[in-house]
Amino acid sequence: RPQLRRAPRKTPRHISALQDRMASALGREARALAMADGATQKLEDAHISKETALDDTKSLMDHVKSDQLALVQALRGKGEENEKQAQIIADKDRLLKRQEVKMLQMASLE
Repeated sequence: RPQLRRAPRKTPRHISALQDRMASALGREARALAMADGATQKLEDAHISKETALDDTKSLMDHVKSDQLALVQALRGKGEENEKQAQIIADKDRLLKRQEVKMLQMASLE
């Protein structure tokens, strides 16, 4: 019976303590949710950054491939030009040798 008499006095304290614990738990829950939202936002930002970096890398690779193709074509053109020049030089060398042979033949006839 003495406990029943004290119960009405203890009940408001218990209710107040429970309310404080509940408020504290709700505060922790709110902080945890805020942290989770922040982490989610950081993940989304990181994903966007990753996608942007991938797009930039692909663009750079395409640009490099284009430059390489242009360089290969320019080198082929130079190679063809060099072959033509080499052929001209060889033709002129043969012509000079023929002329030299003719000059030697003419000199030997005199």
